[in-house]
Amino acid sequence: MKSVIQTQGNPSGAVVGILKSILNQGVVKAWLVPTSGNSVTYALVKDEGLLEKASPFAPVMPINLARAVSVIAKKGGAGKIGVLLRPCEQRAFVELVKFHQIDPNSVLVVGMDCPGTYDLKDYASSSANAALEEAILQQFKAGEFIPYQGLRFRKACEACIHFTPVNAGGYVPELALGLFGMDPYEAIILEGNPNLLKGLGLEEAEEPTSRQEVISSLRERRKARRKEVFAETLEKAHGVEGLHSYFSTCIRCHNCMVNCPICYCPDCVFRTETFDRTTSQYLAWAERKGAVPMLPDLLLFHLTRMNHMATSCVGCGMCTSACPMGIDVGTLFSAVGEKVQALFNYVPGRSLEELPPVAEFKEEEFVDLG
Repeated sequence: MKSVIQTQGNPSGAVVGILKSILNQGVVKAWLVPTSGNSVTYALVKDEGLLEKASPFAPVMPINLARAVSVIAKKGGAGKIGVLLRPCEQRAFVELVKFHQIDPNSVLVVGMDCPGTYDLKDYASSSANAALEEAILQQFKAGEFIPYQGLRFRKACEACIHFTPVNAGGYVPELALGLFGMDPYEAIILEGNPNLLKGLGLEEAEEPTSRQEVISSLRERRKARRKEVFAETLEKAHGVEGLHSYFSTCIRCHNCMVNCPICYCPDCVFRTETFDRTTSQYLAWAERKGAVPMLPDLLLFHLTRMNHMATSCVGCGMCTSACPMGIDVGTLFSAVGEKVQALFNYVPGRSLEELPPVAEFKEEEFVDLG
């Protein structure tokens, strides 16, 4: 079911009003949403009054919020929380549900159209945060998104083709905020659970035909950019020497792993005794090779993570944003992931019904893959 809400020149206020109504009806016990202050942070908000600080359209992602959902709602049983997710966060949410890291019955998902985000450090250092958000909102109608003065969207966002929460034949959140092709200062499309929409006092309505036209046009432009960026990245990282060069400035901080929403293993092999070497081993390697780089296993770390992440990487780019050395980990993982996912005809986050390739074995799949 689709409805339309009139925003009366205040799109954020209109969305916050919806969140308050759902909270007051007891549908959820609290909301996990971005909140504004000196910057933007995610908070689990129980107090209706504090929901006024929610900033649903702030063009920034401090983390992939699915990570926080997995912390709060892994076991469930204490009631339902509501969460506002961008499409890449929503797709990570779906993958984590399939990996039993989130109890879906404990979460009410509100998805939203996403034109792209800025890096947190750029957003936090800007003195014009309100202007950044206003510029984004004004550009939804035409679907032509131009970064604010002196800034640029995150590279992952520039190459993202999954920027709407509702896709035919796939996972559909309980509620979705439709902004493409709309003037959010006038109205926003709401799509989702009919009972939820009727509980908000909304009636069924048609979306403007321009909405799908804007989405299709933007997706074609993004596909072209994605192809260009992925080709450049794969050329740089081609072969062993290329990979060594690509990760040459890595300091092994593991920030990329920690901030990846899909990399959830509590007992990571790189944090076990498996990689605790003895002095004798290091000296033996140094004698055989003449010199041993320190810390060792750097490339093995990235290749192992890539092997684990390839089929479920949602392309959120948080690994790149978290890298203190500016290594574009995310684009390489996304480029490799796209090729691997195509082999299995698998799109991470597309559907709760599709098992991840690592979770099932098809007898003929390796024959088909050649």
